[in-house]
Amino acid sequence: MSVKGTSGEVAADWLSAVGDALAARLGAGASSDLLERLRPAVPAGYDELNWPNSAALDLPIVDVVSRSASPSGVATPTVATSVMHFEEAGPTEWRFRVYRSGAAVALSDLLPLLDQLGFRAIDERAFHFAGAVDVWVHDVGVEVPGGVRFDPEVQDRVQEAFRASFEGRVEVDGFNRLVLLAGLTAREVEILRAYARYLRQIGFPFSQQFVEGALGRHPDIARRLVGLFAARFDPARWSAQAEADCRSAVEEALEAVPSLDDDRTIRAFVSLIVATVRTNAYRPADDGGPREVLAFKFDAALVPDLPMPRPRHEIWVCSPRVEGVHLRNGAIARGGIRWSDRREDFRTEILGLVKAQIVKNAVIVPTGAKGGFVVKRPPSGADAHRAEGIACYRAFIGGLLDLTDDIRDGVVVVPPSTVRHDGDDPYLVVAADKGTATFSDIANEIARSRGFW
Repeated sequence: MSVKGTSGEVAADWLSAVGDALAARLGAGASSDLLERLRPAVPAGYDELNWPNSAALDLPIVDVVSRSASPSGVATPTVATSVMHFEEAGPTEWRFRVYRSGAAVALSDLLPLLDQLGFRAIDERAFHFAGAVDVWVHDVGVEVPGGVRFDPEVQDRVQEAFRASFEGRVEVDGFNRLVLLAGLTAREVEILRAYARYLRQIGFPFSQQFVEGALGRHPDIARRLVGLFAARFDPARWSAQAEADCRSAVEEALEAVPSLDDDRTIRAFVSLIVATVRTNAYRPADDGGPREVLAFKFDAALVPDLPMPRPRHEIWVCSPRVEGVHLRNGAIARGGIRWSDRREDFRTEILGLVKAQIVKNAVIVPTGAKGGFVVKRPPSGADAHRAEGIACYRAFIGGLLDLTDDIRDGVVVVPPSTVRHDGDDPYLVVAADKGTATFSDIANEIARSRGFW
């Protein structure tokens, strides 16, 4: 949002000018009430460093954030944001403001979030609105990379990505730069991140940092990858022709990529998208927002360079809290779910177990299956650690069930908002294994709560 200042104003006229600016935004009555409430809380020096029009943007947000107390009356730190561009500033110079109730945000926490979004922080100043409210306003001068489209839509997406990062709803890494560089949403970036995490598990030779850089160097192709994914799985967009057109667009863009390593990285994403046969990415949660985890089901025969032996079905589950994989060697197969502590290569661990399971189950069912998950944010303390493990297990099982058909009255029922590129698959067994010996009842309770047979 652009903010125009008026030179020559003095402190005695500042509140009056703020009132006029608020009245233009909120109406005379609401602006008068707001200014009356917050006037005692305005910190010393704030009027000297902020134009009345920028204060008229700050104060309504300060008021909203200040009301974010829990029903018990205990203040719950809440974060809000805004972006401003002053007319006297250069085209790439913006102000990114962070509003938080209860406590200031440490610079060591704030600046990495902005850096991973692609901004370069220039300066920072903080204002404490205290008294009637208790809100900190961090005003950070940031530089937007040259040539990047930073229109209101991208500004909104960047702010949502910042809030999601701050609250732990998305991970803080270089993939977040694609919100600014490619104009993607935080959820769309999560899709690319989830594929990159899977590439690491199957032995892709390049580091996550290199993969982040490859997509960041080619933001238009990153956007086309998301378009290909949507054309393949978004129920509102899917068609064979749309998918073919999007894939051709990616292939055409790849012709202009000079680096062989970048080309190889991007083609790995294309291969994984094409190898994916189901996802829950377009299935909303009960509250209408995104689901707790992203889940992809692969046709393993289509995944290049997959370590042998290839399973028949593979489901990958990914979120900031948990990652997991389920390998199944046939339409009917059984095997347990392991709570693994091998974060970097737990799929390798599970693949070794599934080899043994194939032999073990030869006289029971046609073939074997194994799954495993890792807790990505393990807390300290035995009780807290177990509670987090159970929560991650629930999320992992939920992701598996998101991609599993049901049978009701003898009829196969497809998961809602799901485009399938495979046949009916209403079979899933998740027995106990190391770390989950007491979790079987939890899995059954999750299945029953979803109405599975």
